[in-house]
Amino acid sequence: MVSYIPDNDNFLGPDAVAVGYFNNDSYIDIVVANYDDQSVGILLGNGDGTFLPENTFFAGNNTDMVAIAVGDFNNDHKLDTVIVNMDNANIIVLLGNGDGTLIVQKAIPTGSGSYPAAVAVGYFNKDNILDIAVANSGNDRALIFTGNGNGTFQSQKSLQAGGGSSPSGVAVDDFNNDNNTDVAVANWGTNAVGVFLGYGNGSFRSQMTFPSGNVPNWVNVADFNGDHHLDIAVLNMNDNNIGVLLGIGNGTFLTQTTYPVSNTNSTYFFTIADANNDGRWDILIPNALDNNIGILLGRGDGTFGVQITFSTGADSWPSGLAVADFNRDGRSDIVVVNYNTDEVGVLLGTC
Repeated sequence: MVSYIPDNDNFLGPDAVAVGYFNNDSYIDIVVANYDDQSVGILLGNGDGTFLPENTFFAGNNTDMVAIAVGDFNNDHKLDTVIVNMDNANIIVLLGNGDGTLIVQKAIPTGSGSYPAAVAVGYFNKDNILDIAVANSGNDRALIFTGNGNGTFQSQKSLQAGGGSSPSGVAVDDFNNDNNTDVAVANWGTNAVGVFLGYGNGSFRSQMTFPSGNVPNWVNVADFNGDHHLDIAVLNMNDNNIGVLLGIGNGTFLTQTTYPVSNTNSTYFFTIADANNDGRWDILIPNALDNNIGILLGRGDGTFGVQITFSTGADSWPSGLAVADFNRDGRSDIVVVNYNTDEVGVLLGTC
């Protein structure tokens, strides 16, 4: 693993990461949410798997950044970023200038006591303007902010997840093949995955729930078995496993099958990618307490192999990761943020 340590004396505490093209040079870059430094950092890629030193942008006082997503929110063909600020109950959009710099916009409230925990982006009302979905763990709902096309957003629309649900993860896609974007949440408090089917106009049906394991805290979607129906994967924190719910294609899902992972009591995130370039979706998870990255290789039929691990270094405490081809060799690479050692680490793929 090659590590990139910021050139300053502050402890940044990176805890979430995403990738994209922030200076339009065709080299993939890295964007990091720095929890302790209250900043967002950009590491511009050189196209060979190496990166320039991190350039940070202050996101505001008392920002408690726990999640990050990227998209073009103002339709200027330049990549922007949205971060979740849990304790301050808001999200913050940072508009990209196209040169690797960001401009912080006004915070968007998510409601008093809402404790937003996760964010995803998608098109919910078919106006070709990117929208934002947020999981509020403090008031038992998901929020939809529809974009105005200039980097600002309309007032929130609330999706009720049920009393005591505490949704802590959110993912968006079309679960029932009607060409409308739907929302899935991980309901921490009620041990269930919640699904809201979209009507395509920014409104949604009432939640359907599907049992998960104990304390689900993150959710992702992909077609794991190649039947052209989207499936759901959920991180069951107290069970130390990933649950996979195969989709039927009408917005409903089969009972989960579980796959053991490392001690997840300190893990709040995982992602989906084709890690070994075999055309099948895999599951990647930062195992914070074990100081490694775990990968469950997909078999293409909806099942997964035993977790394999890759060290991130002693006392590193990996908290987030993303996958892209950083050195343009046609192989998947991994970027991981190590909270405790204040590093951004890159593992270049070999297959």
